[in-house]
Amino acid sequence: MDIPPVFDPKKWTGKKIHEFYQKMRQNSGRPISTVFRISGDAVVKRAYHDFEFTVMELVRGTTQILTPRLLLRVRYDVYWYAVMEYIEGTTVAEAWSSMTSATKDIVIETLHDYIGQLRQIKGGHSPTPGPLSPTPIMFQIFQFGERARGPFKDYAALTQFLNMKLDQAKRHPSDRMEQFNGNLPLVLTHNDLNMKNVMIGIDGRVWLIDWGMSGYYPEYFEQFAMKHAMPCLKQPVDWAADIPRVTGDYPKEMEKLYFIQEALTWR
Repeated sequence: MDIPPVFDPKKWTGKKIHEFYQKMRQNSGRPISTVFRISGDAVVKRAYHDFEFTVMELVRGTTQILTPRLLLRVRYDVYWYAVMEYIEGTTVAEAWSSMTSATKDIVIETLHDYIGQLRQIKGGHSPTPGPLSPTPIMFQIFQFGERARGPFKDYAALTQFLNMKLDQAKRHPSDRMEQFNGNLPLVLTHNDLNMKNVMIGIDGRVWLIDWGMSGYYPEYFEQFAMKHAMPCLKQPVDWAADIPRVTGDYPKEMEKLYFIQEALTWR
């Protein structure tokens, strides 16, 4: 399917982008990704909510973190379509095995710096756990297993929920764990920093993509999300070992989050 070399926002509406997507599906004869190329210099992400696009604009406007620039954000029917610049490069998943130790170290240190910048962003949403929604909503993230949870009106409500699940998971007198630490700050979190969502541009700079799981969460959630991606993505041992360098290390909170996973399947 032919695409123009340059994206012109004046020529596109939500309806036209939706029709373009449907035509791509028909031509391919199979389901296509929620992210698709619309021009030589742009891609589109299709989503039910636009929270992640709000985060991208916030991050670009308040930090030095590299993430694609939004060119157009429109809604059509039940979907949001966000057109963003196409980043030429490779994912860390593709590049890691051929990287030198020094280059890997630069990537890890850059991600550590990016996490630090994210955690400094405060705003009207920051006291409320969850995605950047105008009001608290239910949400599904790695830390909650298969079910959507919430809404939580504040951090205390989220901590109370986690401690309730901790109590439910304790089946034996020997299951003694401290309650979740509600004093660790609620911070803006990418929450899906797996190797496919970190890109190396052709100039060697590190980019973050796919903010679909992002929101304000306890700071230890980032580490759990990076660890959660390990089994299904088969990420390398040296990448796994460096996760605490990226996010900080929260062994007690990791133990508790893993401990409550079965209880999270219960109502």
